[in-house]
This record gives sequence, C-alpha cells and structure tokens, in this order.
Amino acid sequence: MASSWGTIATGLFATVAVNAGGPRFIFGNPGQLSIQILAVIVTIVFSFGMTYVLAKALNMSIGLRVSPMEEEVGWISVPTEKIILLDHCLHVQMNNI
Repeated sequence: MASSWGTIATGLFATVAVNAGGPRFIFGNPGQLSIQILAVIVTIVFSFGMTYVLAKALNMSIGLRVSPMEEEVGWISVPTEKIILLDHCLHVQMNNI
C-alpha cells in the first residue's frame, strides 16, 4: 500500500528540481500520473496472478492443507512425533469403537 502511494505520489509531486525528466501532474505533466497509476495496477495484477499460479502448483504437488485428522488433533512437523501422535489417535479411536 505504501509503495503504491509512493509511486502515484511521484507522478503527482515530482518537479524539475528533483527530476531532470520534467515536471509531473501538479507541475505541468498530467500524462505521467496515468503512467504511474497504470504501473501500480500492472504490479498488483502481476503479483496476484503469480501468487495464484504458485499456490495452485503447490496445492497440486504437496497440498496446502493438512489432513482432517491432523487438523483435528494438531499438526506436528517432526516425523517420529507425527507417527507417535497418529498411533495414539488410532489407539484412542479403536478404544472408542
């Protein structure tokens, strides 16, 4: 959000004193503001698109969610503890049958 405002503000407020490329919107170049706004929009669309593509690829490969059983009991990342936890869950479930 802050970088978007900074990019748009550059199109609004920059002057020849700080930018040899010429004045901006308030100081005489309205075309630059539309270029800055377009750049912000393109950046947002690109960032969303790439995040979506990467999340879909990750979901197809290893998944984004844990199993329902792990979700209910609690997920432990260490494999041996995970096996002990699942063994305990199965034991509890079998005792409840």
